[in-house]
Amino acid sequence: MGKRKSEMWWKEKYDLFIKSGLSMSEFSRLNNLKKSTFNGWIRKFKIKSSNDVDNTKFSKVLIKEESIRKLKINGIQLEFEDILSYEEALNFVIKHAG
Repeated sequence: MGKRKSEMWWKEKYDLFIKSGLSMSEFSRLNNLKKSTFNGWIRKFKIKSSNDVDNTKFSKVLIKEESIRKLKINGIQLEFEDILSYEEALNFVIKHAG
């Protein structure tokens, strides 16, 4: 019988999966993971992640570029006249979210 993997091991696989952009099936196949087991861990980490976010009316915003002109949040696209830094975009969203 195989050795059980730790939660930390699965969390590392989960983080790689999220960054990969692959489907769960493809990621599982490429990493020799049993799909049903990996899917269970994905659900666990998603639930844990949603419980870690405070219950405000704000959505989590991830900005990938150093400067932006367009920002899409929950299907709403903001387009700025000038290119903004992360901080400027975040401050704009916070200021106008109410």
